[in-house]
Amino acid sequence: MAEKEIQGVEVTCPCGETLDVGAHGAPGGGFVTPDGQYVLLLMELKRGFQEFFAETTAGRRDEWIKAQFGYGWPCSGEDAEYLEEFVHHCISRHSRIVYECHKCGRLLIDSKKSDELELISYCADDKSFHGMLDRELRND
Repeated sequence: MAEKEIQGVEVTCPCGETLDVGAHGAPGGGFVTPDGQYVLLLMELKRGFQEFFAETTAGRRDEWIKAQFGYGWPCSGEDAEYLEEFVHHCISRHSRIVYECHKCGRLLIDSKKSDELELISYCADDKSFHGMLDRELRND
């Protein structure tokens, strides 16, 4: 499945605020992964890592890269670059893109009905959740 091309796209929140949704890692953006897809994501990552290390050990690293990303990808990069891109592709396949409006706190979630970006909005009743996608996660 092709990844959504969202570079330089602006969307308007129902509150009227314009959001630039073109940059991954931008404030207020992220991914939502449903439970069932999370299990599939972990399985795909495990399989991909096992294949990468097996192919690399067997001297077929370039073939793995081409199978994952196509023949247009250069094979001269660092292993970590390819594994990072592989992880990103897997997350994109199993998750929905989500943005949070910095003005009203609405979540705008990709419907994933097609390769086109179609955002559905959700607004929390409790305003204390405003800015939650930019908060640090507790890891205790």
